[in-house]
Amino acid sequence: MTTKWTILYYSPFEHLHAEHIRASNPEAQLILLDSRNSLPPALAWRSCDRMLRDALKSTYNSILHDNVFLIEWDVLVSARLPDISVRGAQVSVVPTPEEHPDWMWWPEFDLLPPMLQIEKRGAVPFGILAMDKQSLWKLLDPSLDGIFEQDIIAEIRFPAVCALCGINLSEFDPSFFPTERILRSMTEQEVAEYNARFGKTFLTQPGVYHPVKYPVSE
Repeated sequence: MTTKWTILYYSPFEHLHAEHIRASNPEAQLILLDSRNSLPPALAWRSCDRMLRDALKSTYNSILHDNVFLIEWDVLVSARLPDISVRGAQVSVVPTPEEHPDWMWWPEFDLLPPMLQIEKRGAVPFGILAMDKQSLWKLLDPSLDGIFEQDIIAEIRFPAVCALCGINLSEFDPSFFPTERILRSMTEQEVAEYNARFGKTFLTQPGVYHPVKYPVSE
């Protein structure tokens, strides 16, 4: 790895896969971030961007490198992060209402303050997110505190705030994911079956895997 990375591994409890993340990227700076919060559960679920932002406020100055990879507790990284430079935010993007007219969160766009209704697009910022350090700093600006305190789903608020801050939003570079086993919506039973079926390949076939909610060993 010639590109230097900071990996922010955030969890409200134990950092389940820290050992494997450290082993696959030994040159990276690994920060174990405590994302516990006092929000009511229903609001916390909708406000994952706020939870992560709050946790980052006391941690930002510890970040050493320009490339920052942010992952939640049930993401297992067993591959080396790519030798690329991130500019802006790379994230799972839902581009426009024209391309995805049935996406459930479009009605929440109307909840945004007028100053944020710049561009109608969605994104999924929680789970896996890559940003450059300067763009991350823009999201921590105190002038944005009021926006993040509002009850607006993160999948709408996060891309809107990025547009306001001039942060370019794009899909992940394919080199992040040498494998395809990344799933988004699963029942608890499906998660258990997914982990049981592919558990050992999470390590023997290096990649970025989600959701991995159980310990993994050789």
